[in-house]
Amino acid sequence: MTKRSIKKFIYRYGIPLLMLGIVIEILVIAPQKIEKKKDLSLGADIPKVSNSTEQVMNGVHLVETHQNGKDWELWADKAFSYQENGGWVIDKVKIRIFGSGNIYYDVTGDKGSIDTKRKNILIDGNVQTVTSNGYLMKMSKATYNSDEKILQADSDIHMYGPEIKGESRLELTGYGMLTDLKTNDLKILKDIKARKVLQKGQLVTLTSESATFNATHYVAHFINHVVSDYGAYRVTGQEAILEVDPHYHRVNSISVKGQVKLSDIQRWAVADLLQIFVPEKKMVLSGAPRLIQNNNELRGEEITFFEETSQIQIKKAKAKFERGEGIIK
Repeated sequence: MTKRSIKKFIYRYGIPLLMLGIVIEILVIAPQKIEKKKDLSLGADIPKVSNSTEQVMNGVHLVETHQNGKDWELWADKAFSYQENGGWVIDKVKIRIFGSGNIYYDVTGDKGSIDTKRKNILIDGNVQTVTSNGYLMKMSKATYNSDEKILQADSDIHMYGPEIKGESRLELTGYGMLTDLKTNDLKILKDIKARKVLQKGQLVTLTSESATFNATHYVAHFINHVVSDYGAYRVTGQEAILEVDPHYHRVNSISVKGQVKLSDIQRWAVADLLQIFVPEKKMVLSGAPRLIQNNNELRGEEITFFEETSQIQIKKAKAKFERGEGIIK
């Protein structure tokens, strides 16, 4: 092609294609970038401090209220405001979020951001959440949705139960957290692994798909495919509940429900429900229980046995046992 024909080709085809590309970027790509800058809602990243800072404040204290009182109260070492997104970036932040009743949640972190339009907050870096009844959760990042009153995290969670006299704290790891401040229900979403040493030295470990707690009491609820080791016993089921004595604040009982299986070196049992009464070291099987011990098969409405003795109690017993063996009814 000659120089003249090349020039005609560029004017006829090249320039229109270039203009079309500019239009596409303006209409499609640019709005997405602008929207990202404006978005300080759940899951957004904290904007970087830059020359676009409009205002800087030291020793920040902010209070957000709603018709029922305070929603949250915030303290920070420093805050930077940005005209381009109407938000704030904050350093060394502590926020107290108020749930229902007199329950509150203290959340701290290295830095954060506030969406001043929607009143949502993002906290990032060494985040810790402490409930007013003593639950402690550690995570990399947390977000608070003011409209929904939801505090959540999409990261690894390390959780510690309230301090209880005479017992170690419950220790739990999992992934993801969702806390509804309207009900004070706290859920760890998946991959649950937990352990606790009880008042008489018994070690309890649990794994499950998810776990729920509540900031108004001390009951722990483990959900789906529960596997628990309690002393020498292995217990499996669909859910497990740890209940705390309201007076002494110690684990009083452990209940495992749904297709329960229990085993140790001496016995094997199945039932719909297993209740472990920790102070008495007593186990009660109910819901079509069946216990096999020393080659004897025991059935009844309810089977009770004690960890430290060979005594077994059966309500409305039906037993099949080898000659010379007996049971206590």
